Amino acid sequence: MNIRNPTIVTHRGLAGYAPENTLAAYAAALELGFGMEIDLRLTVDEQIVMVHDATLDRTTNGQGPVAEKSLTEIKRLNAGSWFDSSFQDQRVPTLMETLQLVNERRRLPTLIALDVKTDAPSIEIEIAQQVEHYELLDQVVGIGNMLFSNEFRQRFKAVVPQFPTASAANDADEWHSVLADDSADWIYCRFVPDETLVADARDAGKRIIASGPVVMQHQPENWLRLRHFGVDAILTDYPLECQRCWRNQRDSAS
Repeated sequence: MNIRNPTIVTHRGLAGYAPENTLAAYAAALELGFGMEIDLRLTVDEQIVMVHDATLDRTTNGQGPVAEKSLTEIKRLNAGSWFDSSFQDQRVPTLMETLQLVNERRRLPTLIALDVKTDAPSIEIEIAQQVEHYELLDQVVGIGNMLFSNEFRQRFKAVVPQFPTASAANDADEWHSVLADDSADWIYCRFVPDETLVADARDAGKRIIASGPVVMQHQPENWLRLRHFGVDAILTDYPLECQRCWRNQRDSAS
């Protein structure tokens, strides 16, 4: 049986090998043919930057909330030395810089999971416009705050009706709720669904990205099951190991 590999989406870029949410981590993921999850926050002057935490303390040499700093202030910070001194040149990238890098460095069609950490008024306009500008509408999916808010998903749809959004499913009951939700194009799956649930999603025209505890860590059995069941993407902290797992299974079967 010829099984297609899901897209492997790296968590915060190739964060095991470069400082998370930096252009270095993103470039590494793209060069290796992976998709990537990126974290979007808003500065005090309403610029979108790539930072996971609400504060700058952990991943830069700065301190304080991202939302209380201007882009100029954040751009002065070192976003790489905490990981390794060889990354001391890394700065916090903007969404525009990140999407431009995707267009420059991707080797094939990819998947960018936009983890939107804020639902500030009109942020959907800026995100949608930038994604459209870089012609990446068919290669993104909105997650983060979108996963749990129909209203937030609908805000994106009001700007660009084709903007791909996801809703979270923690179990089979929530899966069926997402199937009926016309504001969600993707199911953000936090458990391992069976073949029947995957088939139901296909019938409903939904795509599936698996994440959460079932795949984020080193879990080869779940990677293999999700690949066999035919999900579209897997978001994990172990992309190289996941890729190797699938390759080993293919080689052993040949």
